[in-house]
Amino acid sequence: MTKETQIRILSVDDHPLLREGLAAIINKELAARLVEHLSDEDLTAREIEVLSQIAEGNRNRDIAGKLFITEETVKVHIKHIMEKLGASDRTQAVAIGIRRGIIEL
Repeated sequence: MTKETQIRILSVDDHPLLREGLAAIINKELAARLVEHLSDEDLTAREIEVLSQIAEGNRNRDIAGKLFITEETVKVHIKHIMEKLGASDRTQAVAIGIRRGIIEL
């Protein structure tokens, strides 16, 4: 093998900057996940039902009919879900719910 074709695989211990860069990436990802759980307030059973219905793509009217509640009550549940999960919209609430294991698809 010639010098031009040799490939050296670096280990993290080979270079302090590589180690620091990797640590920074891991710390940033870990911090983002921890922030998600700062205001971990449990969802009620009904809020979990509503979140599951949202994940299935149901509209507020459909959710209300399936759960035998009013559309206004569905909106209140969604408001509480988004506040508790720190979500800015329904899609993000579902994504957080899945990541945290609150709901499954």
